[in-house]
Amino acid sequence: MSDGIATTAVVWTSGPRAARGGWACVAVLSVGAFAIATGTFVVAGLLTGLAADLDVSAGAAGSVVSVFALTSAIAAPLLGALLAGRRPRAVLVGSLAVFGLFSAASAVAPSLAALLVTRIGAALAAAAYVPAAGAAAVAAVQAAHRGRALAVVLAGTSIAVIGGAPLGVLLAGAYSWRAAFALVAVLAVGTALALSWRAGWEPTGARARWGRLQSPALAGSLAVTLLVTAGSNAPVHLPGRAVGRHRTGGLADRGVRRGWPAR
Repeated sequence: MSDGIATTAVVWTSGPRAARGGWACVAVLSVGAFAIATGTFVVAGLLTGLAADLDVSAGAAGSVVSVFALTSAIAAPLLGALLAGRRPRAVLVGSLAVFGLFSAASAVAPSLAALLVTRIGAALAAAAYVPAAGAAAVAAVQAAHRGRALAVVLAGTSIAVIGGAPLGVLLAGAYSWRAAFALVAVLAVGTALALSWRAGWEPTGARARWGRLQSPALAGSLAVTLLVTAGSNAPVHLPGRAVGRHRTGGLADRGVRRGWPAR
């Protein structure tokens, strides 16, 4: 695979068995993307209950979303270059495991300050996993199937938006917002264990990655992507706050009082 699309080498050889192994790995990578996206988007539905439980304002609770997004945006290209010389499997498994651990820490955070620290750690882990997962998926299949492999990984994110995040909010309604973070932790650690069983890939060169970051075209693309993503995700937490002003006793609010003691 030396056509410039992906420089990561795969240990699988040709043949049906190798192809099945590659797609199995892509499926696991997609589950990892699902876990991270669930942990990212579920927070918007937890802000009302989170604010009540931690005794902070809704605006202060919203900083949990902002800190995660800002950290991920800044860290993703930098970590992609810094970790380029590491074995991809180590990066994938390690980042998912760290994301799971920080999500578990979020579930037991006693204060907003502690929660913000855990979300920064989770954002750094997510920033390391997402680009590595895309590169690994592309490298795990034959050249003709690279687009499909990347689409499968990205589908994990889409499914998290329409399924994972609502499931987390329902879980928060039955128990607490803390239970939603616990669910994310279980998903992430479980996927990390599954990935640790898959074959590894050879690392790419860190120097080449840093060289790409210096490209004006790439810098412009990243800037546009940042603006579009910020604009589309900034109002995500606002509907819950607006509804919360006119209605009490919602799912996330009930979760503050049921099953998990308020702190």
